Amino acid sequence: MLSRFSPWRLALVLCLLVSFTGRTRGDATCPATCTCVEDSVTCSGSNLTVLPADIPDNETVRKLCVSRTQIKSLNATSFNSLTELVSVDLSNNLDLKHIADGSFASLTKLESLTLRRNAINQLTNETFIGLEQLTSLDLSYNCLTEIPDFAFHQLKSLQVWI
Repeated sequence: MLSRFSPWRLALVLCLLVSFTGRTRGDATCPATCTCVEDSVTCSGSNLTVLPADIPDNETVRKLCVSRTQIKSLNATSFNSLTELVSVDLSNNLDLKHIADGSFASLTKLESLTLRRNAINQLTNETFIGLEQLTSLDLSYNCLTEIPDFAFHQLKSLQVWI
């Protein structure tokens, strides 16, 4: 017969406590509206209106998914502390209309950027500044009405553009 405090029950209680009090990864805390697993942070299907300020900014976060939220715009400092990202998925944010020039400038290691199914209506020559390592860009299902001639000139490594 199992005792009241068997190891599996204790583990279950600890898992439940962690899930209700904020998940942790190493020494960094995962934002309450997100899930953090290994090198990925996922903040999807929430009522976020801006990127969470408390996304762990250590070297282990390499993938970020913020989809199906209420985010309306990205500013020039949105990703400043997340310089190790190699993949960003900002898909299905139907209110996302504006990306400020230089929003991705600190993401010099970024290889994949998904901006599918948003309401982005224009790009500038500075939208993708600093993304020289980007190999994949998905802008499908947006409302793009203006794309300047040199909007993609910095994307020297781009192999897939949708």
